Amino acid sequence: RELLQPARPHDGAGTLPPQPRARLRALRELLGHWSRERRPRGRIFGSAGDLHEHYHLRLRELKQECFCVACLDQKNRLLADEQISTGSLTEALVHPREVLSAAIRTRAAAIAVVHNHPSGDPAPSRADRQLTQRLKEAADLIGIRMLDHVIVGDGRYYSFAESGAL
Repeated sequence: RELLQPARPHDGAGTLPPQPRARLRALRELLGHWSRERRPRGRIFGSAGDLHEHYHLRLRELKQECFCVACLDQKNRLLADEQISTGSLTEALVHPREVLSAAIRTRAAAIAVVHNHPSGDPAPSRADRQLTQRLKEAADLIGIRMLDHVIVGDGRYYSFAESGAL
């Protein structure tokens, strides 16, 4: 309700007072959540390029790492698109349990994970390689296919599947 209340006038030049600024921040978060919920369900992911196309606009401008999972059905159609973690400039804390709980909750047959490198260089770090291996092993253990881990950089991407590292 507070978001809909008119802002009180202020006499500052070029800056918003704290209350309207807080309302705008809350509105921005709400709209971001709404847009994530409205992502097209049923989209088919047949390649790393499809994943890059779907995620690069969302991730490319971020100044911190963001880790997402696409939960897919048997025909690689999107069931859910969840942001698992937002981290720092150089890392995002991700635990396989969080990724796989999203897959189980949505009854996914397969997953593909995507994260960004704010530096613009999509080359995987040692930690990226280790996480990919742990995710693959955990997914295999519970019968969920892990199709790919794509790292989004500045106009480029790295695919563990296309590189033969998955």
